[in-house]
Amino acid sequence: MSASIVALMAAGPTNRTVTLHPADNVVVVVEGDDVEITIIDRDEFDDWQTRLDQSTIRVPAVDTDVMATTIDLRILADAITSDAQLDDWRPVIGGKSAGFVALLNTSGLPTPPTPMAITVKPYLEHLELVSGTLNAVLNNNDFEDDPRARFLFLEGPTDYASFYSAPRDLEYGLELAAAHPPGTILGDVLAADGFKQYFRAQAMNPSTLAEITADLTSTFGHYDVTQGLRFRSSSSVEDIEGFNGAGLYNSNTGFLDAAAQPDSGDHKDTVEYTIKKTWASYWSFEAHKERRREKVDHRSGTMGVTVHSRFDDALEQNNGVATFTLAPDGSDRIGTAVINVQDGAVSVANPDPTSRDLPEVIEVEVGSDFETIRRLQSSTITDNEILSDDALDELVAHLRAATETWRDQVNAGLSPEQAVDVVTLGFELKTMASGWPAGADDDSGGLIIKQARSLDPGPRGIPSSVLALPIPREILARASRVAELTCGGFPVIAAWTDPLLEPDMGYSEIPFTDPPDMDTRLCGRRTLYSTPDQFLVELLESGDRVDLAS
Repeated sequence: MSASIVALMAAGPTNRTVTLHPADNVVVVVEGDDVEITIIDRDEFDDWQTRLDQSTIRVPAVDTDVMATTIDLRILADAITSDAQLDDWRPVIGGKSAGFVALLNTSGLPTPPTPMAITVKPYLEHLELVSGTLNAVLNNNDFEDDPRARFLFLEGPTDYASFYSAPRDLEYGLELAAAHPPGTILGDVLAADGFKQYFRAQAMNPSTLAEITADLTSTFGHYDVTQGLRFRSSSSVEDIEGFNGAGLYNSNTGFLDAAAQPDSGDHKDTVEYTIKKTWASYWSFEAHKERRREKVDHRSGTMGVTVHSRFDDALEQNNGVATFTLAPDGSDRIGTAVINVQDGAVSVANPDPTSRDLPEVIEVEVGSDFETIRRLQSSTITDNEILSDDALDELVAHLRAATETWRDQVNAGLSPEQAVDVVTLGFELKTMASGWPAGADDDSGGLIIKQARSLDPGPRGIPSSVLALPIPREILARASRVAELTCGGFPVIAAWTDPLLEPDMGYSEIPFTDPPDMDTRLCGRRTLYSTPDQFLVELLESGDRVDLAS
């Protein structure tokens, strides 16, 4: 039987057999012993396939001729008043640096002092040195067809032998290497131990390196020579519409004077070495795999760098991650914070995968006249509460303020009808002891919020005509279906939301409507947008049901 079958749900076995014509396209629903089969036509099947095929994500091209090499993020934050303005800067400074803007625009929020962005300009200049080689890698048939080839060419033979250790995979790697001997473009990549190392082996433009070093020295040179700088990956393919990219790229510690460090292991960690190592993480196998899965144009993305003082382990009193969600309009609370925090420098954001250490977990509900603290889990490495109630009050106040600032910047680019109430941000935080950063003119220890990013779903794949409708953006981003209804002779816009996309907006059964609170039960309906799953549901409702009893 060659009929096309779309399985919407399979929850149990069945003994029933149905014979279909080869040209039939059907939707099959199986629940226990109950089976429903609905025949759909070829156009409906093709429409469903089209909805599954997400469009390619491409980062807008940038003009490096008018781009600075470094930017003081405090100065940039002063010039940003809306999310639309920040979107113009995101391809220039990357997602992590863009996230700093909302933090810096939040009054009184404690951030790393003097954060600086290295724009994508020097990365693109460096990439141009190996552009032909990169094209040869990306366009290679084996690279396109087999993940083992992608790993081998990106990460190199050394890591390949550990990651793909099965005999057949090792044999495949040897055969691929034999097909590309040294002296060929791809052979030279393998001889360098992968494209990441090949990329890092190229020397930076001396004048560019000198300019970056001078700007770093001007910003951070007053600290002690032992104070490390954290060079954090800030890819332009990170925290963009349709792709979060969290955790895909590497951040690294470097020094303005690496040779002066007391630990000889730090002598290699020069400004050039550390920047190139951070840049190269864009071309890791894992990052490439995730971008490929989400149909991101790899070459459109770039890598900026966010720079601030390193958080020294010995001075780290605690660290953690948190979320803050502003509640929907009409809720009995303002928002909810969920905090995971660990004692000392045992990382929560990047935990040791072999460790069983668990953090302290706290949920805090905030209302206009109340705050409810629920301590859900204790840390497994200390018997003491890591965050006291007073420390929680301070932290939650900052998280709320930053989330409200973010919301206001989003709404500055939307019409009043489209403005959002619900915003969820993810944060990374640390509490530092006195003496950090080393040699600072003032005591900059205490609570530090070091990162913020949106965790809200984006309206990827929604047509621009639907995005322009007077629907709050948080509802549209969670919409399973948007329709134009005809009710009593005049049009009504309606949107149903997916209850599985948190927070549940409450419109899965009775839709949001404009005008509001309309009774839509007797209205005519013209669907303007629906998700692939919702489209299947509509096909089940409208298609020809197969009578299984006959």
